[in-house]
Amino acid sequence: EDQEFEQIPNWLASLLKERKIELENSSLPGKIPFLHIAYKLAQAYSTSHQGHNSLQNKGILWLVNEFKQWMFQSVEPLLENHHKFRRNWILADLACTTITGLISDQVITEGFNVIDEYDLREWLLKHGASEMTVNSALVRGVYNLVFGYQKGNINLPNLAAGTALRSTLRLAFNYKGAIFWKMQAGMGDIIFTPLYEVLKQRGVKFKFFHRVQHLGLSEDKKRIATIKIARQATVKQGEYQPLINVKGLSCWPSSPLYEQLVEGEALLANNINLESTWTKWPALEELTLEEGEDFDTVILGISLGALKYICSELIDNQKQWQEMVEQVKTIPTSALQLWLKPSLEELGWPMPSPLMDVCVHPLNTWADMSHLIQQESWSEPNSPGSIAYFCGPLEEVETMPGFEEQQFPTQQSFQVKYDALQWSKQAISTMWPKIVGSQNSVEIDWRKLIAPEEVNGAAKFNFQYWRANIELSDRYVLSVKGSTKYRLKADESGFNNLYLAGDWTLNGLNIGCLEAAVMSGMQTARGICGFPQQIAGEFDV
Repeated sequence: EDQEFEQIPNWLASLLKERKIELENSSLPGKIPFLHIAYKLAQAYSTSHQGHNSLQNKGILWLVNEFKQWMFQSVEPLLENHHKFRRNWILADLACTTITGLISDQVITEGFNVIDEYDLREWLLKHGASEMTVNSALVRGVYNLVFGYQKGNINLPNLAAGTALRSTLRLAFNYKGAIFWKMQAGMGDIIFTPLYEVLKQRGVKFKFFHRVQHLGLSEDKKRIATIKIARQATVKQGEYQPLINVKGLSCWPSSPLYEQLVEGEALLANNINLESTWTKWPALEELTLEEGEDFDTVILGISLGALKYICSELIDNQKQWQEMVEQVKTIPTSALQLWLKPSLEELGWPMPSPLMDVCVHPLNTWADMSHLIQQESWSEPNSPGSIAYFCGPLEEVETMPGFEEQQFPTQQSFQVKYDALQWSKQAISTMWPKIVGSQNSVEIDWRKLIAPEEVNGAAKFNFQYWRANIELSDRYVLSVKGSTKYRLKADESGFNNLYLAGDWTLNGLNIGCLEAAVMSGMQTARGICGFPQQIAGEFDV
């Protein structure tokens, strides 16, 4: 250890002496003690002497990189054939590279947004990460978690470095209880039903089956003056009651409660999806809401993918809106849900119930949701032993079809089904080795899927659930490099009576997740009424 300490340059030795950091003898091998010294230097940061901090930064960088070089030289011969050493090296390389980059690019003082001009992998390579690290499951998992593939193409990974690091570091070091939480029912039932019921009790009016078509500006182009809305259906009497009861829990059904609608039978008979932009169902009535008579303040909570179509006046009149809809990207995504007779253990999964996101593309994220079995309505003989949810990016079509192309949603649904079937045949046995028909087979034993007994073979897949999330407001908002600066803040829409809400805003996280959406909503509230004054996680520094 003394020999290692002798390598410390004089300027660093003087700095350590000035900071009263002693070079203690350590039983730790090689240059591991350098990390302890770097940690003590970081603890000695001064908030008032930036010149001192600059020298400390130089010291931390020297110590961290000396350790990293020593470790690589120590384990390099073992990396190819020993998983334990390879994984430990990737962790060390990723940590040291991140520390180096955060200091070198002044993220410590300026915040994570200053490096959002770089893609995450690009930034890691810039600061010395190995190819092994940037292509590792750890880094790929960050992209998968946020569908970080431009145009939904798995060959076009694109994720802003600062946004990625902010979220990853908070996930690792600021989590409460666990880094991921599973819903005890559907998100609509757990999150939105209570919010709906509370707001309704407070007197908020809900108008279901209305589609926003256009936001119009005032003559001076400074305010929202009109909102055009299309009414899609007529409630038979009173107010529409949207919830159903499932085992004592108020839930949102997967389709409208047609018996409450005058047009219910026609909607059901023609298989109309009122939530689809490509629906053939005509508007029953077109309404125009006017400022001062119908509204004063507007909160735009519709997601970014739809704004190009409903906010054309805003986009035409403000450059910042043009830039936002052009530079902040969205993609469609795919989802698959399987109900299986065997339990996870019976499928051959050897570990605890997972939530993992480095599976084979395109359905690269898997959550075991078997805990929902007790919430669902199953008769005992047909009750599943496990439930699996998968999702991933859906590759964009070359040209978005016009909304008159009513077969597009069906075509995309077929595409997801085809992708899911191919993926199941090629990849699913790597997770569940006992789902195949025999030890030497790669063909799925379709009998292990929950479906009517009279259905045979791959036809049982038809009784699972898959979805193409292609609708304008369903599209996932990406955080591609260079896009953060084009996001708008909730209370800085550029129009006097318009506030923005959603994970697509400049909200402090700037990534597609529930937390970002909630933070944005709180920022909107603060812009309108001044509360809450502080929002956790809003600022980096």
